Amino acid sequence: MLIIFKRDTLVSGADDMDIPIESFDFVATKKILSSVKDDLYLIDFVGLLSAKSELIPFENKNRKSHYMKIELDSLSEKLSCTLWENYTSELVTLLDANKATEFIIVLQFAKIKFYNGVMTITNTNYTTRLMVNADL
Repeated sequence: MLIIFKRDTLVSGADDMDIPIESFDFVATKKILSSVKDDLYLIDFVGLLSAKSELIPFENKNRKSHYMKIELDSLSEKLSCTLWENYTSELVTLLDANKATEFIIVLQFAKIKFYNGVMTITNTNYTTRLMVNADL
């Protein structure tokens, strides 16, 4: 039972606990690609993995790391996505563990980024959730 309080006073009780554990607000590829600047809010995106690069090494402030470029297909439009550091390792692990031949990627709390004249999406350092063929 869910009990709702208002200023230390019981307002109402609810027996129906049909509250979804996962909640998404997916943004269409067309909306992302038509953006003209980086957005300050985080988005949810779902697409079919259509291409991925190998790990690309980089160095930042004398610290070595890596990133990966992937391409996500959402119906007839493709969107470029960059995964940084631990997210690349997580994706490789999820792909290796999944026996499927096609991979549906869900990025929850990703950010929109304008890079090399094109709108892309990327993970944040600790907030983005990455799911592969998730049973949602």
